[in-house]
Amino acid sequence: MQVAGERLARELGALVAGEVAVGEAQALVGALARWERMLGAARVALVRRVTEAEAHVAVGGRDPVTYCAQVSGTSRGKARAELDLAERLAELPVVEAALRTGRISADQARIIAPAAHADPAATPELLGAADAQSLNELRQMAARRTRAARGEGALEDQERHCHERRYCRTFASAQGGVRLEAWVGTLQGAALVGALEKKTAELATRSHEPHERLAADALVALLGGGRAVSEVVVRVDAGALVRGEVGDGETCEVPGIGPVSLRAARGLLGEAFVTLLVTKGHDVAAVTSTSRFVPRAVRKALFERDRCCVVPGCGATFGLEIDHWRLDFARHGPTELANLCRLCSVHHRQKTDGLIVLAGGPGRWVVRPGPRAGWSEAAAADTRRRRAAQAAQGRRARREAHVARRSDARAGP
Repeated sequence: MQVAGERLARELGALVAGEVAVGEAQALVGALARWERMLGAARVALVRRVTEAEAHVAVGGRDPVTYCAQVSGTSRGKARAELDLAERLAELPVVEAALRTGRISADQARIIAPAAHADPAATPELLGAADAQSLNELRQMAARRTRAARGEGALEDQERHCHERRYCRTFASAQGGVRLEAWVGTLQGAALVGALEKKTAELATRSHEPHERLAADALVALLGGGRAVSEVVVRVDAGALVRGEVGDGETCEVPGIGPVSLRAARGLLGEAFVTLLVTKGHDVAAVTSTSRFVPRAVRKALFERDRCCVVPGCGATFGLEIDHWRLDFARHGPTELANLCRLCSVHHRQKTDGLIVLAGGPGRWVVRPGPRAGWSEAAAADTRRRRAAQAAQGRRARREAHVARRSDARAGP
């Protein structure tokens, strides 16, 4: 193994130093990613073996976590997460096999393992989702499967546990400045995240700095007295709300945050800052508009349905834009839920420029090369400038026509 490792190091060093064709580089990136996952799986298996044998004692290690952190050169937190994963995978051979063969990464395994432990029958579905979905989407699916398996009582216990262990800590950073860490309940966290995202979006209209920096400025502004009234959307199935329990295929959750108990959702009825989106209580798909303006009911349903960019594997959640995906508005496409989707700014621009085409629809999204897929970014930018100039010319013509009509009306017959 050591000889093979030294040879691999030499080959990779030569590879990085030399010129590699784009096609070959793409293939190598995929292969290296799979090797990395396989090596991570081997490390997890060996960590479990070392822990079981208490090998850290022979070399004077304080405990398994400290020993693994020292050997791998990582933090105790990462070492503990690796040990926890090794213990979980001992009872989940299917997930362990997927990790060992490089099908999933260690991060994906950490998300899948708790849900697979709670509901073993959901394992194939979760592994299939890992192939096509982002980590954020996979995390939300795993949370729903775990909630369905454990039931309302376990979720209420979890909410009480979070409330009892809530905290907020501040400490000075070695690099200067102050760092914060907090843990609050799901609904309180949803209100906090909503206010933070609203303030961040407001700051983004005046600055092009990265999202994380703007979020830090937004947090300081909110804590310093700036107020952003947030709205928490709780999605709940009508049948579950009536029966008092969440059945198979039903949900009660804060989109993008996680599941909440029905008791908590019912307790929010009448609260001004909460929108309870009952999925069968209002046929939002029937609401439409002949303008670009999206009706409030449709907007809320769209935001709940498309919680991230709909392009498979993207997972972006900040700065999403609404697009008429099936029939463009310029071609008289209706502003209704079935014709709308949410895209990140990058994929929205690519679709507008004809580089990609969306197909399939909600839950079955597929991205295909567009009619201008071979165009360069410069050519696409020229197209955008030309369209913007044409749109500006059209607006000027409409304004001039409007002014002319008003002048004729004042002049009289």
